[in-house]
Amino acid sequence: MKRMGIEELLRKVGISDLYPTQKRIVEEGLIEKGNFVLAAPTASGKTLAAELVINEELSKGGKVLYLVPLRALAYEKFEEFNEIFPEYKIRVSIGDYDSSEEPLGRYDLIIMTYEKFDSVQRHRSSWLSKISLIVLDEVHYVGDPYRGPTLEIAVSKFLYDNSTARRIALSATITNLEDIARWLNAKPIRVDWRPVPLKVGIYFDGTIIFPDGSSELLRGDNSPLPIIRKSLESGGQVIVFYNRRADAVSWAEKIAKKLDMKGSPLEELSNGVRISDYGPSKLIERLSEVVRRKVAFHHAGLPFELRKVVERAFREGKIKVLTATPTLAAGVNLPARTVIISSYLRFDKRAGRMAPISIMEFWQMAGRAGRPKYD
Repeated sequence: MKRMGIEELLRKVGISDLYPTQKRIVEEGLIEKGNFVLAAPTASGKTLAAELVINEELSKGGKVLYLVPLRALAYEKFEEFNEIFPEYKIRVSIGDYDSSEEPLGRYDLIIMTYEKFDSVQRHRSSWLSKISLIVLDEVHYVGDPYRGPTLEIAVSKFLYDNSTARRIALSATITNLEDIARWLNAKPIRVDWRPVPLKVGIYFDGTIIFPDGSSELLRGDNSPLPIIRKSLESGGQVIVFYNRRADAVSWAEKIAKKLDMKGSPLEELSNGVRISDYGPSKLIERLSEVVRRKVAFHHAGLPFELRKVVERAFREGKIKVLTATPTLAAGVNLPARTVIISSYLRFDKRAGRMAPISIMEFWQMAGRAGRPKYD
């Protein structure tokens, strides 16, 4: 199949020139051959760097396996890749393993969650031997105490059986870059450039305190409302992260009531949520009510299709404030001028007590702010 050039690929994704992240991959000669682990900030162009390699591999008749940590991210990549590579057969596979999986070998680009890949690997699916490129998105999950060991074993087994397959790993928050690179027999590449600089601060008692010692007085309580109002006044959107689903829902209701934003397009969206195919539900009723006021909540308890409706409405700027659980931070591409992390503490089941979230997770959530093309 005819190879798509870099210029054509950039045009398809709406970028006029390569970012420093992608230039580094090109300059290192890693488009056509070689393995690499790319550590670069959120929104710096890691996915496009991988897409340049995927394009090269597919044009040579290769078969690509793209691994992600979450179902939502798998579907997002499926939609994205279908737009970029319409001439190739693409499949997303996230369910439990069954005997019907063998037809996956007929596809050129297969997107899987980590857990599905582990299942397929253990069932020794024959099509795995045809994979010429494996991409590990959000590879820092290998350090997760619960999911990490499963991912590490599955990938190690795959690379043992497919030693000639190229491998790429991507992460915005990885700290042990060299260790991961050694594990994958790949070149470590770190890029610190970010297209939209982040300004990080701590909000307490009506004041934002920044690392350089400066501060900003907002005049308000310790709720997220003063920060939300400030961002909305400048035309921005806001994501507020809560550890518990119940908090994401209840705070969406509080914010909607306090801000009381309304608009005719939201009436239609609200009614669409209410009369969705899922029938009457207290949760859906609550979502419908806050959507009417340009606020929404997002967590795994919502039906998948409704989560996509919320994400689309936020991308289109119809929803101004989104409350969510941390799963939204794992790569789902949403615009936000401001991100608020409601607490740095979370209940640790193993320790049986509240404990600080990891630095990795903090930056995963903070990285949702300042998205290029949006902010």
